[in-house]
Amino acid sequence: MGNTLGSASVLPGSAMNMFARSAQIGFDQLTSMLALQAKRIERDRAVTQRALDAVMQVRACDMGAMAQAWQVITREYLAASAGLWEQGLIAYAQNQAAYGALFRDMVVDTEKAWMRGAPAQSAQKSPVAPAAGEWLAYLGRLMGGRPDGEATPAQPDTYPTGTST
Repeated sequence: MGNTLGSASVLPGSAMNMFARSAQIGFDQLTSMLALQAKRIERDRAVTQRALDAVMQVRACDMGAMAQAWQVITREYLAASAGLWEQGLIAYAQNQAAYGALFRDMVVDTEKAWMRGAPAQSAQKSPVAPAAGEWLAYLGRLMGGRPDGEATPAQPDTYPTGTST
């Protein structure tokens, strides 16, 4: 399983390159998953065939021979299952390594793009932020406070005559 497209000639760091690599990793995962599924089906078919053959060959009421055949079949099934688990874990690790390489390349390319733009950004003069006192005065007026810290007196509620609260 590769983590790049073999014949693709896209620029490194481009969004299309990252998308193509991500899609290729996904297709590789699908291919490996389907291959493992085919192996699982073949394992189950072989075990079922062996079990049927053992049942056909064992004489009636010979439980010792049946138990012995069943042990052999179970041992082979578990050995095949362990091998398939191992192949699945290897495929999982390879896919994770491919996604890790893709993520690492994305970070490195983003950093390079950022650094290419850094001189242009540093050449521009950044706007000067107003002093904290000006912000506090602005926010105080916005919130109804006074610059000297005193609260603005609340307006008394006026009610029409004849009603009460």
